[in-house]
Amino acid sequence: MRIVKKDLMKTIVFILKGLLWASWMVLLGFPASAELLPKGDCLSPRALTDLRHCKFWGNDFVGIDLHGVNLDGVDFRGVNMTGCNLSGASIRKADLRWTNLGECDLTLANLSNSNLFHTNFNGAVLNHTILVKSFLFGATLNEVKASKADFSMAFMKDINMSDSTLLNCIFRQSFLFRGVMIGTDFSGSTLYKANLIGSALENANFSETSLKETILKGATFNATLFAGADLKNADFEDAVFDNMNIAHFKKVKNPPELIKKLIRK
Repeated sequence: MRIVKKDLMKTIVFILKGLLWASWMVLLGFPASAELLPKGDCLSPRALTDLRHCKFWGNDFVGIDLHGVNLDGVDFRGVNMTGCNLSGASIRKADLRWTNLGECDLTLANLSNSNLFHTNFNGAVLNHTILVKSFLFGATLNEVKASKADFSMAFMKDINMSDSTLLNCIFRQSFLFRGVMIGTDFSGSTLYKANLIGSALENANFSETSLKETILKGATFNATLFAGADLKNADFEDAVFDNMNIAHFKKVKNPPELIKKLIRK
């Protein structure tokens, strides 16, 4: 019975998140469904059009405005889109390997299940962006600004995500193995069962985060903040702590024994 209730709650949350996303789209002037967009011109792509029939491999679209477009399944390999506007775009199951999305606005964009191998997001805005189950191996997200972005179950091995602000984001069961996240602010985010083995987390901020069952084996910490964080069953085996004291763990919840010993020093 408990399992059934848990599955039911997950379904309800998923539906509510979808409805919330659709409501935001309508309020911002985007169509309620990407399926209703007019067919776009592949040679001169414009905002609020359906471009699923196009191939843009290797093109140069610096500063282009493609807000609200449908790019589901499109080949965008190696495209330079620095400073673009992809807010509200649907980019599901697309191929964006080696694409440059630096300083782009991806607010409310949906990149779930997309191939983002070594994609450059440096300086991008990812507010309410959906990256569920996306493949972000080796991607760079330095100095990114994000609020309530969803990286659930994303593959983020060897990711470079330093000096970013990722407030209230979701990293449920994300794979961040050997990530470099120095100086990044994760305040209020959820990293339930995320894998951060061997990650560089110096000067990061995990204040008020949920790190329940998060794997942090061999991670490195230096003046890293955990104020108010929930560390229930978090695994810090072989983690390295430098310049850490009780002030960095103020009001921490459910600290494992290793953290309790560190606080007592």
